Amino acid sequence: GGARAAAAKEGAAQLSQAAEARTQQLSHAAAAEQVGRERLRAALLEAEAVRVAHERQIAKLLQHAAKQSASLELEALARAHSAEHQSDAAQLSALREQLAVETARASAGEHAVAAPTGSPALPPPASSAAAPVSGGMAAGAPLGGPLGGAG
Repeated sequence: GGARAAAAKEGAAQLSQAAEARTQQLSHAAAAEQVGRERLRAALLEAEAVRVAHERQIAKLLQHAAKQSASLELEALARAHSAEHQSDAAQLSALREQLAVETARASAGEHAVAAPTGSPALPPPASSAAAPVSGGMAAGAPLGGPLGGAG
């Protein structure tokens, strides 16, 4: 019976040793799994930080694009306003010219009445003064807005 007891004791020691090795393997696996989880968590945090940085960069680019777009719209408005101002100035100039012609015509009419019948009257003014002024407004139409172009 002693040999059998010794064999049983030897077998129990081997089983105990195997169980201890298995426990150590599981402990190492659990530690490796924990390290893996921590690495994964760090990678996810880094990816999230990159995503946030990209979102901020995209927002900045969109803001910059919006500013450029607004700037281009302002430039277009300024050009349109300048063209409108030039058109108003041209209309004003044409109206002044027409007024000078009308004044000259009225003055010539007064001179013709006051002058002896033998004196020649001034020739009639060029018909271009009665033509529509650039901008499509008739020569006698009132101008909208202040004449100084302020605004």
